[in-house]
Amino acid sequence: MARRGALSSLTVILVLALAHASYAGETAPDEAESARPKPFFLQHYTAPQLEIEAKVPQYTLPLTPEEISNWKEASRHFKCEGTAELILKNGFAVEEGWGKDLGLISSAYHNLPEGVPMFVTVDTALHIQHVLYDQLFGEIETTFMVKDLEAITAEALKWFDRAYGFQKRTAGTSAKGVAAARRNVAYFAVGARLLDPKVKVPDYVGGTALQEIRNIQKRGIAPSPIFIYDMDYGQFKPRGHYTKSEALQRYFRAMTWYAQGAFLFQGGRDMIVDAGTADIQTMQAIQIGRFFVENEDAYKKWQRMQAVLGFFAGTMDDVSVADVIRIKRSLDAELAAEPAGEPLGEAAYLARIREKLLALPPPRIHAATGIPIRREVTTPERRRKWLEQARGMRLFGQRFSFDGYAMSKLTGFTYLGSRKPLTLTSGTVVPKRGYPSPLDIMTLLGSKRAEEILREAGDAEYAHYDRELARLKTEFARLSDDDWHSNLAMCRLNLIGMLLEPVPKGYPTAMQTPAWRDRTISTGLSAWAQLKHDMILAHKEPYLGFESLPQLSWGCVEPHPMLYAELLACNEAIMKIVKSTYPELSRWPGTFTPPPTSPLGSFSRWLKWLADAATKELRQEHFDDRDREQFDSVPEDVDVILSGTQEDETRPQVVADVFTEPNEGRVLEVATGRFNLLWVVYQLPSGKKVLGAGPVMSYREFKQPMDARLTDEEWREMIDAGDAPAPPVWMKTFLRRLPRS
Repeated sequence: MARRGALSSLTVILVLALAHASYAGETAPDEAESARPKPFFLQHYTAPQLEIEAKVPQYTLPLTPEEISNWKEASRHFKCEGTAELILKNGFAVEEGWGKDLGLISSAYHNLPEGVPMFVTVDTALHIQHVLYDQLFGEIETTFMVKDLEAITAEALKWFDRAYGFQKRTAGTSAKGVAAARRNVAYFAVGARLLDPKVKVPDYVGGTALQEIRNIQKRGIAPSPIFIYDMDYGQFKPRGHYTKSEALQRYFRAMTWYAQGAFLFQGGRDMIVDAGTADIQTMQAIQIGRFFVENEDAYKKWQRMQAVLGFFAGTMDDVSVADVIRIKRSLDAELAAEPAGEPLGEAAYLARIREKLLALPPPRIHAATGIPIRREVTTPERRRKWLEQARGMRLFGQRFSFDGYAMSKLTGFTYLGSRKPLTLTSGTVVPKRGYPSPLDIMTLLGSKRAEEILREAGDAEYAHYDRELARLKTEFARLSDDDWHSNLAMCRLNLIGMLLEPVPKGYPTAMQTPAWRDRTISTGLSAWAQLKHDMILAHKEPYLGFESLPQLSWGCVEPHPMLYAELLACNEAIMKIVKSTYPELSRWPGTFTPPPTSPLGSFSRWLKWLADAATKELRQEHFDDRDREQFDSVPEDVDVILSGTQEDETRPQVVADVFTEPNEGRVLEVATGRFNLLWVVYQLPSGKKVLGAGPVMSYREFKQPMDARLTDEEWREMIDAGDAPAPPVWMKTFLRRLPRS
């Protein structure tokens, strides 16, 4: 697999830089695909260069308490039955009952067991990355994108109201053209009402718009009066960071409306819509393209929003407005160059433009919108057909993700076993793999152990699953370094893959045990759940000390130097964007470059220290006084990095629905809970073995009714009430839990 390699001020500049990319770097509507430059993120990313020969001395397992220098003191803090036995067997253990005691990550290191050396975990760095980048994305949306969307919607509603009135009054105007303009009035009226419930919409589409609003309020699957096909209105429930303000909740619903509704290019018998509806929807797409051509300011705002979404989440998985504009210009140029003859009629023009539009790549992720539900037995072949039928333009189409693509490809297979694995659905005609397993993603990111767990649980007992998994492994292996750094979401997925790589000889003994591989998968799944939480709107969701040993107070860093270096490179890329794109802003140093005390600047400095400290550990180099001071200041460093965030934004408990199974009416949720405590035995250069402790993330996966997708707040209430599901069974190799009272 080819890989490896003050927030508000930064927010302003990042948006300006991204907007510049949309004009100077992004392909113009009439430019060829081959003219596209490198992705904007990759233009500013520099791969880290780091080579390490690990030389950590090994100890023999199982251990005895007498071998561990601070066993008597540290073991007093164990909470769970069996913790001691697990530490002696594997060199480490994770205890689940520490969540309330550790609190938020900003206080976790202050609240570690007294007198126990600190173990700085990779979970800490990954969690901080999630908090900072989710906050940054939310700030950009609140400060810029909400206003841009409001402006686009208001201008489009006025423009189409005038266009509809003009066409209706003009003799000889196409009936389908008039119908398309009227539906576009209704389309933008719904968006306007979702952004502002008090906005006045034209009376002649009021009933249609109101019915759409009612569908959104009721949730569930229902026919859309505007799009004339089934839509999953449960998707409109604000989740993730979009619950934090009324403005973000309205933005979430409006963006979901513009993302879910596809203007389909083809129709007919046994298709999603009939041929006449497809003609009207194709004309709607063309009209929306014309609106943006005639309203340059609205088009610039749309480009800026697309650039921001592309930077954070990736490319659209559907035809965009820019594609439609480019295709129409191309066709009009061809017609102008053809010999004069009879004027091209409406039907012939639609046929010509449809041919060009259908030559564009189809969507790659099987989503609910516009897909026939409960009409045919789901098979991979039929879903390929449905993807072909779902070709259409979306105003703000959701983004393609390789993990979402993989989940869509690894479902729909007939069940061959006799158990009840997580992936099995009872809502189809025959038992099917109705849900992906999150372990599918860990497997594709390189974890052989994840695949073993999958098979042990029965989640691979499906017809053709092995064939499709092998094909996807090959596809993932062919991804280039450019692919892994094409956007921020892919960079984060790459980090998880790096984490899952087996550690070579010379790394600490505990890290070479099978149980540590399981613990690493748990951390990878937690980081993936955070990623899906942060991209809940942007990514397309697929369906179906001691007095005797004072030196121990410094602690130890979990030795993943390349991962820390990659985290640093991603963080530095965000800040380089500013300097390379707007050098004239250097006269405002406080704005131009994030100051050393800014969250992202502080995070970079801390990551550099983590990489350096981890390298020293692997090389068995002694820590110097500066390192000792740095260990002592870890709690304060974390406080500084997160000083610009609200307490609620740093909570570890987040949830995201990642896959929808409409036949059974449920979604697959992945979530992180309170922090657990990792106990780990590590060996100092002096040869002494020490038991240290540090916070690690916890992971859950479960199913939920699709009309009751969980928000973070609802998930936290479940945890507080003791209603959260148990962790996956395979975690028993490293996890111990408090006994139920």
